[in-house]
Amino acid sequence: MRKQVSLQRSITFSILSIGLLSGAFGLAYAYWQTKHSFREAIGLGFQELARQSADKVGLILEKEIEWVERLSSLPEIREAVREGQGVMAW
Repeated sequence: MRKQVSLQRSITFSILSIGLLSGAFGLAYAYWQTKHSFREAIGLGFQELARQSADKVGLILEKEIEWVERLSSLPEIREAVREGQGVMAW
């Protein structure tokens, strides 16, 4: 004996199947798109942070170099270095 399937039940099942399938694809695409966007945003954020850090380190190094140059131009320091060179023996 063959079981009859009503037309209404077939249409409901088809619509439900299509809805679930398209919903699953939509969620998968939304997940992929969000993941991609986050990866880009985080990458750009870290890149900007690294650039700012490098700029700050560069400024600190410039200040240190200036300080050492000014220190080395003092006559007392130059004299101490000259005297120290004669004392050092390897």
